[in-house]
Amino acid sequence: MDQFKGGQPPDMLEYAGYPTVVAAMDEDLLAERLVEVESKGRAMIADDPR
Repeated sequence: MDQFKGGQPPDMLEYAGYPTVVAAMDEDLLAERLVEVESKGRAMIADDPR
């Protein structure tokens, strides 16, 4: 998660050979969705009975 929060996905995708994906990426939308994913993940961990 820290890599995504740090804004590294465009760099990682570029390095992996996906420059067209980076060009089309909406970084604001990615950041917005990351908040939702992290929140859901934390809720799932909190609800785990183990």
